[in-house]
Amino acid sequence: MTDVEELKGLVVADELADELHSITKDPNTLNRETLEAAAQGIETISNFAVQDKRIAEGMVQVISNILDINDTVTQQDENSTFAELSKNLLQIVDDFASNVALKPGESLNVTSPNIRIQSMDWSPAIGNETEVQHLKFTAPKDRGDQSEISTTQPTEIEASTESSVGSTRPPERQKVPMVQVFVPKEALQEAHRQMEGSVRVKFVVYYNDKLFQSKKLNLPDNDLNQQEQENAAGASTSLKLKKSKDEPDFKAPVLQISVGNVTLKNMNKPLIYILPLKTKRNVLCVYWNEKDRRWSAEGLTTNHTKNYVICQSTHMTAFSVLLDVTPRAPKDKTHESILSIISYVGSILSIIGLSLTIITYVLFGCLNRDHPGKILANLCLSLLLMNVTFLIEALNPVVGGNACAVVALLLHYFVLTSLSWMCVEAINMYQLLVHVFASSETRFMLKRCCFAWGAPLIIVALTASFRLDAYFKGLQ
Repeated sequence: MTDVEELKGLVVADELADELHSITKDPNTLNRETLEAAAQGIETISNFAVQDKRIAEGMVQVISNILDINDTVTQQDENSTFAELSKNLLQIVDDFASNVALKPGESLNVTSPNIRIQSMDWSPAIGNETEVQHLKFTAPKDRGDQSEISTTQPTEIEASTESSVGSTRPPERQKVPMVQVFVPKEALQEAHRQMEGSVRVKFVVYYNDKLFQSKKLNLPDNDLNQQEQENAAGASTSLKLKKSKDEPDFKAPVLQISVGNVTLKNMNKPLIYILPLKTKRNVLCVYWNEKDRRWSAEGLTTNHTKNYVICQSTHMTAFSVLLDVTPRAPKDKTHESILSIISYVGSILSIIGLSLTIITYVLFGCLNRDHPGKILANLCLSLLLMNVTFLIEALNPVVGGNACAVVALLLHYFVLTSLSWMCVEAINMYQLLVHVFASSETRFMLKRCCFAWGAPLIIVALTASFRLDAYFKGLQ
């Protein structure tokens, strides 16, 4: 292509960007036909956007307009038109950030109301600075005009994380709440080693999640199903909160991070994402599975405090922070105290009653000569031990460490034994009431003791052998 042809192409692309902006600036006019026309135009513009910043800004503005599309249009997308458009737009944005012309160490920042793109060529010299540990990216949590890429010292990220997680030191006061991302130097060095040259670092912020509509979301047991991940060279983060009567509806940005076009996983130092967020509801860090178009929590850890959500990941792929589908309503401290007192009093009364029952059966041998009496005595003993263990567990602030885990293990065991003896009691009552003639059975109580005391022991032992840490986490 000659210089004249290239210049003509830039002029045409600039005019096309202005035209697309005019037809997409009103969200109410966006429909299937408009979206298809805009998608074709954006694809044409993207070829010239990597060379001219003005055209790049026009392209990003058009994409921003599309992100204002009404939810009704996406919800009625029976032919998956918007889903396919979303996939194409994400690819166009990633290609632009990867291929935009930059000199070593130079960065480009393109902003619009709904999307912000920042791209830079990472200098290998950073890898030789032993004190530099992370590449830090900051952007406004809400729409704004401040963003920055910088390197961090070890103490800086520790201070940011500690203050976020709940240190006594208050976090740095900022006029605009900032999203912070710390990319470990290890990831940059590994990308540089694989690419054998400069590393393109890309940060993209989407201020809504219209392009990340999940087809399926599995959240059993208050957690996301762990699923096989498609490792990529990027990371996306968003927060989706369902509207609540207790707090206003909230939308957090979707953040996409890429280090070169290489696969990065099993990193020793995690990628850390800190989101300023005040909510009483449970949230969960997840990543975006591009292949299945859904979110997964595999490889991510979540720390949620009063003012922050901190996500850590050992791989770089698509992230998010989602609302727990079974949120816990805020508890009134007075009601919680009253309920605790009722529980403790009930347990103490149960212990007294069960103790008196057991003592009565021990003192009067005529009561436990037959099978029903022996079964009832064992059931009372199991319930007594369960209630005693429960009261000890309630003193969790006093009992700590390994003792706390032992108490949790015993509570698990005695709950299972109590249920087992209830099962034995029910079966025995059925036999006594339904069967007219009793059948003789050898070693009657031995068999039932092996079942009611032994089976729970096997279950608890297997659980502890595979997931002993669960007994520690359960009481944290």
